[in-house]
Amino acid sequence: MEKINYWLVCTSSANWESCKEHKLWGVDRFKSAYRQTQISKTKQGDILIFYVIHKGVSGYARVDSKVFLSEKPVWCDGVYPVRINVEFLKNIEREALPFAVLVDIKNDITNTPLYNGLCIRGKSMIPITDGPLLVEAIENA
Repeated sequence: MEKINYWLVCTSSANWESCKEHKLWGVDRFKSAYRQTQISKTKQGDILIFYVIHKGVSGYARVDSKVFLSEKPVWCDGVYPVRINVEFLKNIEREALPFAVLVDIKNDITNTPLYNGLCIRGKSMIPITDGPLLVEAIENA
């Protein structure tokens, strides 16, 4: 059985709603080679943990496809043509969970872009030891 990777993805409230509606995650092809490289590392079965900027952790989804290109408009602020299909496993319908209370800082989560205040629309890999903790906290929300 192949190892499941956990990815922290950051997005705006409007784009979060579009992700849920269309069951997609996407990144820009031209603005960030880093983001495009990160999304290309995802595989079916990986888990995306969604952080909505200014709100908190709002849910998680399983990657359901290989990376593909599409120019179909989905998001309000850009095309984000490098995409993957996702299946949402849990959405927090009430107030999102603040990120800091979800993890034991001893797990060295301090190196993630979100923790350092650099959360941008892109993908950052959460160490495998922290991913399951976040999923458990979301499930218990």
